[in-house]
Amino acid sequence: MPTKHTGLVPRRHFLKLVVASAFLLGRGKAFARERDDLSSDQFCRLLMERVALSFSGAQIGVVKWYPDTLSAHVVDVGMQIPSAAALDDLARHPVPRGTRLLGITDTDLSYPGRTFVFGEADEKRRVAVISLHRLRGSSPNEALLYQRVFKEASHELGHTYGLGHCVDWRCAMHFSSSVGELDVRGSAFCSSHTHELRHALRND
Repeated sequence: MPTKHTGLVPRRHFLKLVVASAFLLGRGKAFARERDDLSSDQFCRLLMERVALSFSGAQIGVVKWYPDTLSAHVVDVGMQIPSAAALDDLARHPVPRGTRLLGITDTDLSYPGRTFVFGEADEKRRVAVISLHRLRGSSPNEALLYQRVFKEASHELGHTYGLGHCVDWRCAMHFSSSVGELDVRGSAFCSSHTHELRHALRND
């Protein structure tokens, strides 16, 4: 989903890990937060290696994003954060020219007219954000969570390259409104979106 908004300046300390054509930006030490799947460097490395293969030749950064400092008007009822506010904050992070930046958070994300969103992207500013909050579902095992995170990461990063939604449920760009739909959705791009992505990468 594409957008814009304001608010949110979290404190961040980054650690850069180079993985193929993708890199991870995370806190300089593991955090002691409960159920923080992203504190595992192995989890992140596996994710980025797979993303790097799907977006061959692209420069993609991943940041563990935390809303450490919130303005009262940013937090929705139910302690959700507007996905657009997260995108605004990510867009302020300096990255190399041509790089896409993906934020991964534990915080539940809201979007106008919807109860929640798994993630959102801003093609113009080349940033995207996904939330683990709903992807965990009823405490899935790590392998299932990894598949869901990869699918959603591919979907939102696809939007940053100008890819729209797809009617083919086997395509990574098919829209999913529940974890059930996400679980049956494919993780690869259909032939049409693969062609579009290659064209976007060549002209990036």
